[in-house]
Amino acid sequence: MISFTKDNIFLITGASSGIGRAAARLFNQLGASVIANGRNEKELELLKNECEHPDNLFIEVKDLVCDIENLPVWVKSLKEKYGKLQGLVCSAGITETEPISIFEYSTCKRVMDINYFVPIMLTKGFANKRIVTGVDNTIVFVSSFAVHKGNKGQTAYIGSKGALVSSMKTIANELLHKGIRVNALSPSYTDTPMVTNALDDGKIMVMQEHKYIAKPSHMADIIVFLSSHQSEWINGQDIIANRGAYYLTQQL
Repeated sequence: MISFTKDNIFLITGASSGIGRAAARLFNQLGASVIANGRNEKELELLKNECEHPDNLFIEVKDLVCDIENLPVWVKSLKEKYGKLQGLVCSAGITETEPISIFEYSTCKRVMDINYFVPIMLTKGFANKRIVTGVDNTIVFVSSFAVHKGNKGQTAYIGSKGALVSSMKTIANELLHKGIRVNALSPSYTDTPMVTNALDDGKIMVMQEHKYIAKPSHMADIIVFLSSHQSEWINGQDIIANRGAYYLTQQL
């Protein structure tokens, strides 16, 4: 069984909703301390109240795109405030549907900033040996199965997530000698606000009926596994979690 101690501190972005929220709750339930980052303070407070060990969940309200270049400095400040970090989970992200015929640079930049540049700069900060515990440290990037599918109208979104997965493989090679494992999780449709806003109700109902839309807790289980000692031989991998949803949605 996977378990942590309160000295195992995980920084989780996007913790106010969806997969990030579920992961924060599960890490906390298993004994870890969690630095929960998000923009919605009210939702982060609700998350803290939901946790089994609320004293071990620390709220950090911050819009990560406001000062991307200095995110490594922010990570260092968290270490000084809470202690050395065990792991990093980059779950914050956005999507935009914009066919190439109306593609806008400004839209692409907004998506790339949060989906790609933010996790990369957080990783730069986390990779500092003075920041981490030095024992089986882990990074998990939340990507998307859309990278492997090629949804229409998602050039910016899929481009950002694809870039993240590609960079993950290089970063995993670079950081292995430091004892830091880096992996990505590419979920298919998951019942999060981002996904439900992008799909119409009819499609969601069919997917739920056939059990092809995941719960955030399903993805949290995988994130925790990738962040635990039980996955010590998994590094530089893009873990696809789709349960066949790709084939169903081709028929919708």
